[in-house]
Amino acid sequence: MEWAESVYQIVAQLRRAAVSVAVNIAEGRGRFHVKEQHQFFDNARGSLFEVVTLLKLSTRLGYVDHRPFTAIEKSCGGISGKLATLIHALKSPQRSVHSPTPQTPHPTPS
Repeated sequence: MEWAESVYQIVAQLRRAAVSVAVNIAEGRGRFHVKEQHQFFDNARGSLFEVVTLLKLSTRLGYVDHRPFTAIEKSCGGISGKLATLIHALKSPQRSVHSPTPQTPHPTPS
């Protein structure tokens, strides 16, 4: 495989993984059932680890300078911790990450 094709494939996979993190968080947030929320948040965390792995590989292959990678890796670690906290919160008695939706009072018949 040529160098340019290899870089293109890694960048394409990195983009898919990064988008997957955000999309899975959003989709999990939109689910009402705890098991579904947990599944999507787990998927987001897995995609985040995929991002870090692809960046490590890119650094080792010389495609990415290690200095920006270190900052990105630190940021991913923070996001991973927040996702772990969110997943752990699903195990609490409340068992949902949804905030209550304000209800519009129904007018009483006169």
